[in-house]
Amino acid sequence: SNVSYIIQRMNLLSTTLELSGLLLFMHGREQIERSPCRALILCSMAIGLFMPLAILAKENGLLLCVFALLTEAFCFPHTNLKWWRNWKLLFLWAPLAAFLVYCIIVYHGFTTGFGTRNFNAWERMLTQGPVLVDYLGKLLLPRLQGSGLYFDNFPVSRSLINPLNTLFAWALLLSLFALCW
Repeated sequence: SNVSYIIQRMNLLSTTLELSGLLLFMHGREQIERSPCRALILCSMAIGLFMPLAILAKENGLLLCVFALLTEAFCFPHTNLKWWRNWKLLFLWAPLAAFLVYCIIVYHGFTTGFGTRNFNAWERMLTQGPVLVDYLGKLLLPRLQGSGLYFDNFPVSRSLINPLNTLFAWALLLSLFALCW
């Protein structure tokens, strides 16, 4: 990357570790029928080593579990090996469940902290639609003028119709998601 912002380096390191872990997981998963012991070691190293390192780089390193589950569901044939189901439960589902429990426990912390801002958690969520559409627009049609990395003057969305672009943005994002699906 030619960007030296600290947050960008965190993203790059976490992504590199997630991709490395996913590649190792896939390599191990390919060997599950031929060499189950080797497959177990490789997959355990992929998640047990690369996921904590990716999380230490940036919290979204936990997504390695999600990517491994999606890869397992869409790229590999279903296997009836009981030990493999137990491994997935322990290495892939348990960290996600622990994260969900953590989110439930600290939910109040997510919804508070807006006292000094002129918006609440719901309005912040609504505003993310127009922000994402703006980012997509900048990716598809780059322009030299305009906002840089630190642009934070997006109008706060108070409802789906205030400002009007909120409804359009969320409809566009849902349409794109449906199209991808």
